[in-house]
Amino acid sequence: MFSIDAIMSTDLITVRPSDTLEHARALMHTNRIHHLPVVDAGVLVGIFSASDLFKLYPFHKPGAASDNIKVGQLMDPEPITVDIFADLIDVARILNSGSFHALPVVEAGNALVGIVTTTDLINHLLMQIPRTAAESHLTA
Repeated sequence: MFSIDAIMSTDLITVRPSDTLEHARALMHTNRIHHLPVVDAGVLVGIFSASDLFKLYPFHKPGAASDNIKVGQLMDPEPITVDIFADLIDVARILNSGSFHALPVVEAGNALVGIVTTTDLINHLLMQIPRTAAESHLTA
């Protein structure tokens, strides 16, 4: 079995509960990501995703009063997490069973050490499938 540390991202971009939605949106846009672990003193306290932005952003224009809303007001304060010893099959099952696409990876005390996404799992799967020379022209 492969453990989650084989595919999880450890170069994390995070936000604090006190950060503004605009700051979170800018981080997601600049880094081309859809999920931001929310940490306080290195401890995971929630997760903020692009879908959290969609709850609000279709209804206002940047610069509106809602730009003062904080990440902590819209984040999921109880995200499902996995520990560093989780295996890929368990992670795939968890991601398949929910309406989310990222799992924070934590150690004791809810210390954030990584994040794994459905994209990470798909990329890992693609690397496991043997390719022939004829198929190689199909890659994007």
